[in-house]
Amino acid sequence: RPSNTSFVYTLGAWSRSTLEGKAVRSLDVFRRMKDFYESERRLMAQRGLTSTTPNVVPTTLAASLIINACAFSNQSEEEERAAFQIGLSIFREMRASTHYPPDSRTYFWFFQMCGRLLQSVGPYVATQALSEGFYDCCRRGLVTNGILGRLRSASPEVYVKLVVRPTLQSQAARTSPRRSATLENSSKMLQISDLPESWSRNTPQPAKSKEEARGGERRRG
Repeated sequence: RPSNTSFVYTLGAWSRSTLEGKAVRSLDVFRRMKDFYESERRLMAQRGLTSTTPNVVPTTLAASLIINACAFSNQSEEEERAAFQIGLSIFREMRASTHYPPDSRTYFWFFQMCGRLLQSVGPYVATQALSEGFYDCCRRGLVTNGILGRLRSASPEVYVKLVVRPTLQSQAARTSPRRSATLENSSKMLQISDLPESWSRNTPQPAKSKEEARGGERRRG
């Protein structure tokens, strides 16, 4: 009998596959997962089992694995363009979903997809998608250091525009001109700790160093 585990394993296998059409096949698997969920819900409703959870429920990981498969569709330009559209469509579907919304891993793979398929879809299309994704990631408070690195790898220009410059503007009152110039010219220095706290409010925070902890104690004292 199908289960969440069997569907996720299948999607994971397709994401690692080197076969043509992996993005389309992954999407087909996820559609079957959703169809199975809907059919189970209807059957349970007919039997009056409205409080019972279906055996199969579409999840964030399952949907995100489609984006991962799209990111590694290394075939013809035509297939890569089709894969990009599938990944973008699923990403937007996740943004609108209350059942399988994006998490930090989703954004990481989405930015990876945009970077890897940039040459096939064109810089304008890819950078527009990167901007859409990063704004949404910030809104949900799911930015991590890994996501910052992936965004920078996908498009240094977008990274400077969306991360470095806004951060400099917000820190202008307490940042020296020399530090501002350094950050503007070397985006490698920014970490989560440099950014607005709201951007990462829903992610696990790294432990503070002993020096930071002592500094906090002195300020409280």
